[in-house]
Amino acid sequence: MKTAKDRNARLGFSNREGVERMEVLKGRVSGGCGSGSTGGEVNIITRKASFTPSLETHGKLALSGSTNPGGGGVYGNISMSGENAWGFVSGAYRDYGDTFGGDSSHVANSDFMDKQGRAMFGVRPWEPLTVTVEAMQSYGNDIGIPGGVSS
Repeated sequence: MKTAKDRNARLGFSNREGVERMEVLKGRVSGGCGSGSTGGEVNIITRKASFTPSLETHGKLALSGSTNPGGGGVYGNISMSGENAWGFVSGAYRDYGDTFGGDSSHVANSDFMDKQGRAMFGVRPWEPLTVTVEAMQSYGNDIGIPGGVSS
């Protein structure tokens, strides 16, 4: 089985709807990422809840689809927050078929299906102590390197 194992390929396994913002740090910042980050670093900040002065509830539902590759996905999250506690739960599902090149040629091994689930909870028993717990599970099937040999 051929799978993507380097950092760049793993970015494709993340659902873009779960990203709050991206920070680009230019130059040599090897303190955070080791000696391989001589050109800079990209810090991906994912969505979560935060403490709020009053009780708040928020949610999001996003649907996506495309024709090349053919398929689609869904992402949803819900959060509740208050002065001393917050919670955030999200889930995603994507299923796409093979890609076709500009000349209508079939790109083998480019289909994929994945599911993701995430739950985060935070409590503030007293200032400035904050306790945060996060659990995340990802599952992928038929994820290969586009153009590679299927096994």
